[in-house]
Amino acid sequence: MFTVYYQHPTQKNPCFSIYTTKKDFTQHFSVYEPLNQIAKRIKNNFDNNIQWENDNDQISHITNTLLLDNKYFSFFKFNIFKTFHTPISTEDLNTFLSEKKYTIKINENITAEFLTAYIDSIYVNGEKKTNLIGQKWEIFFKIYFIYIDDICLNTLKSSLPDILQTTSILPQSFYTMLFIRNNMQRNNFALLYITKDAVKVIHVQDWFYDGVYTINLGLNFLKKIYKDNDIIQYWNMSEEEIINNPIAIDLVIKSLDFYSEILCKWLREHNIFSTDIFLISSILKNGLFIDRFNTIYKKGSSTNYIIPFHHSSLLQKFGKKWNPWEMDVLVYFNRECFIKDKLLDLHISPSGFSDDSIAISKKWFTKKNLPRN
Repeated sequence: MFTVYYQHPTQKNPCFSIYTTKKDFTQHFSVYEPLNQIAKRIKNNFDNNIQWENDNDQISHITNTLLLDNKYFSFFKFNIFKTFHTPISTEDLNTFLSEKKYTIKINENITAEFLTAYIDSIYVNGEKKTNLIGQKWEIFFKIYFIYIDDICLNTLKSSLPDILQTTSILPQSFYTMLFIRNNMQRNNFALLYITKDAVKVIHVQDWFYDGVYTINLGLNFLKKIYKDNDIIQYWNMSEEEIINNPIAIDLVIKSLDFYSEILCKWLREHNIFSTDIFLISSILKNGLFIDRFNTIYKKGSSTNYIIPFHHSSLLQKFGKKWNPWEMDVLVYFNRECFIKDKLLDLHISPSGFSDDSIAISKKWFTKKNLPRN
């Protein structure tokens, strides 16, 4: 079984959706609680589930995962091209990682702790490989580091000191980013979250996080535009009803275009243009908005699109109807089941994951967890 604590992005007050899966049963509820309270929930949930499995003679395989807002993380990437005259060992990799962590420490002004790292895009003498250990000669690979903010981590530790041993902590968008990158073959793209309070965009360049930006232009702002234009009565109206209403359609389109122009101007200010943008939001239910947003965006980007990301044929749904804003969690569920089904042959899995990366963290970086030849 596993429990996911998903922090809603860009909320004024901390809000978490909590998903617990036990056999064929999935429970989901939301709470408005600060990080230290969530850590207490994790501790209580872990203790209670250990007791439940002991009472029912179950084998313990409990997973707690905390998917936090990207604002709590720092990201670093290195492209490595080097000649190795002897096969790379786990000790060599340990040494190499330590050197890069030291480089980050002396060159970057951050107050954060190393959380995890992973390696992918491995090429040996120009040939793509899925293993790094045991390889030699001319080797190219990419290594990515994720650090977590000290204040955030200390807040969690105040309620659960051993949280890094009991819980996997990752950016909420991490597996979604990997899913789009690996399965939709995108090197450069953006993830756009439009929530009630704000808009957050995550820019991915050369396969990894490049920037995270937030602005207070959420759905409440769009709703205010409707109110200012005296068309709030059309807010909950279906697309078909609006299209068939000649008065409504003109006013609604003008409002949506005005909002889209503001968003596109903000995106351009952060050099996000001429790239596909994957949109995750409850507003995806409004097909008219997607059409107008695409129209405005394509004025400055002739070949790229705003792509609604609310489903994929590669993702299992586990018998649940998922809301558009839940895509990060749905992708994570698929990833977790992919791992638990032991489909770790580093090829395309039935759930659509192309997993050619090697995860390395304080908890995971052991000899037995590294790929073997």
